[in-house]
Amino acid sequence: MNRTVIIALLLVVLGLGAWYMSGGGQGAVDAVKEGASDAAGAAGEAAGAAKDAVGEAAGAATEAAESATSGAMDAAAILDPGNFDPQKVAQLIEDSDIDPQQKGLLNDLVQQAAQNPDMIASVLQEIRAALGL
Repeated sequence: MNRTVIIALLLVVLGLGAWYMSGGGQGAVDAVKEGASDAAGAAGEAAGAAKDAVGEAAGAATEAAESATSGAMDAAAILDPGNFDPQKVAQLIEDSDIDPQQKGLLNDLVQQAAQNPDMIASVLQEIRAALGL
């Protein structure tokens, strides 16, 4: 390299060093520190929001599981021959997601069982099978 270029580069480096040391570069350093602080604050807020969302999702999942368990226990009680109530059994069938034609057949069986108590146990067993219980 040319001796003049080296001296010019050395003067530029010394000039920048002097400028930085005199406080001219302090504003840039402060801006970087402030930006980092803001980013850390935003990350903290995002973590808090994520924590809240996870808590809400867990609560909803627990509630859904309790509801499903309660529904299964209610169905078991309704389909107990000792508790036979044709209206409750018919409502259980209507609320299910089985085929509409099968719902009609099961409801007909429920009405027949209401007239003939000897049929109750077998009809309720057939309904349990259709509902997957």
